Amino acid sequence: MSQLDSYLSSISSVEQQTLQRLEKYTPLNEKDDTRRVLLAFLENLPQDGKANLIDDILDCPGDLALNRHARSLVEGLLFPFRVQPKTPSIIASERFRKEATIENVSLRLDDLWLNNQKCLKAACLRRDRRKCLITGAFDTTYAAKSDAQFTPTKCAPILPIALGRWENKERCTSAIWVLLDRCFPSLRSSISFTPSSINTPCNAITMSAPLHDMFGRFNFTLIATDKPHVYQIRNFTPRDTLSIHLPRDGLVKFEQNGTYKLPCPLLLSIHATIAKILHATGKAKEADRVLKDKDMQGALARDGSTDIVRLLSVTSLAYRRLNQP
Repeated sequence: MSQLDSYLSSISSVEQQTLQRLEKYTPLNEKDDTRRVLLAFLENLPQDGKANLIDDILDCPGDLALNRHARSLVEGLLFPFRVQPKTPSIIASERFRKEATIENVSLRLDDLWLNNQKCLKAACLRRDRRKCLITGAFDTTYAAKSDAQFTPTKCAPILPIALGRWENKERCTSAIWVLLDRCFPSLRSSISFTPSSINTPCNAITMSAPLHDMFGRFNFTLIATDKPHVYQIRNFTPRDTLSIHLPRDGLVKFEQNGTYKLPCPLLLSIHATIAKILHATGKAKEADRVLKDKDMQGALARDGSTDIVRLLSVTSLAYRRLNQP
C-alpha cells in the first residue's frame, strides 16, 4: 500500500480527489519530489490552510503547474525560514503572483525587525522572570542575584520573518506573507497577526543562546498539550550536542507574569507545523547543503546540481539572526 493509499480511507471526497491527482503526477526528473512536498503540507497544515492547498492543487492545469506550486512552497516558505542567504530572488506560482497585490502585502520591514529589539528583549525578560523559558536558567545579567544556574539569553522570535536589505525586498516580503496567509489563514482571521506584530512579546521567547539557534533553525519545536500553555518539546536533531540543553522531561510550561502576553499558541503551532514539514520532506537538510555549497556553484553546475544552486538563489527571505540582542 502506498503512502497515499494509506491516507485515503479517513478523508473527504475532495481530499481523495486531491491525493489521487498527486498519485497521477509524473515527476519531471529523478530529483522531483513534488508529490512528497505537497503530501507533507496536506498532512500537517491546519484545516483552513489544507482547504486552500486543496483548491490550489486542483486548480493546477498540469504537472508543470503542480511542480511550480510545490517549488513556491519550498522556496518561498521552507527555505527562507531555514537559512539566511544573500541572493535576492524568489519564485512564486501564478496564484501567488496574483495574490501578491492584496492589501497589506507590500511592506517596508527593514526598520520593523530591527526597531525596538532591545526593548522587546527587556519586556520578554520581565515577562519570563529573567529566565530561559526552556531550561529555567537565569539570564547572565541577573546571575549575581541568585545562586541558581545562569546562561546568556537571547530573544527568540517564533516566526522568524526575514528582513533583507535588498532593493526588491518589498516584493519578496510580500510573497512570503501571501504564502503564510494562504497556509495559515488564522494568522489574520483569529489573531489579526500582521508584520507589525512581529516585534511583540507574543511572538518571542527568552531562550539560552544555544537553544535560540536550534529553535530558529526549526531543529526543535514546541507541541501543544491538553493543558493551557504547557508544551511538549519535539527535537528533530537528538544527536546534536546542543540537545543536552533541553529539559529531560521534555515539557515546558509558560506562566503569566504581569500584563505581558505569553508566547502565542497559534504562532507556536505554526512554528511546529513548519518544523514538521521541513524535516518530513528532507528540506531542512537540503537547505543546509545548499548553504554549505553556496561558494561552489560552478562545481555544482558541472556535476548536474544546477537546480540546487537555483534553489539557493530563492532563499532571500531568510530571517536574520545577526545583531539580535
